[in-house]
Amino acid sequence: MLKDTGVLILTVPFIQRIHASPFDYWRFTDTALRELAERAGFRQVNIIPIGGTPFLCAVALLWPIFRIPLMGALLTLLAALGDGILTVVARMLGKGLDLVKTYPISFVVIARK
Repeated sequence: MLKDTGVLILTVPFIQRIHASPFDYWRFTDTALRELAERAGFRQVNIIPIGGTPFLCAVALLWPIFRIPLMGALLTLLAALGDGILTVVARMLGKGLDLVKTYPISFVVIARK
């Protein structure tokens, strides 16, 4: 239950590349979350992707295997470097930049009625 002036804040995990965008409604994608919130009567819906690049997503998937903090920090730095290089290459080639940013690891939803 939420008061009429209440604010809904929620997060959902999402470690998979978005495909069939913008009409992927069968998983908790940004479009599905917006649709669900609007159907529930929310009018001000803000969806914030967390992560968003392929190497960072890979580190999030592998994190349960590498629970050593130093290893996690090293993998995260390597992922940031890999994603940076991938972004530069996509810009240089003039294609693929939209694809590089379609790997969120979760979404945060902030909605008001």
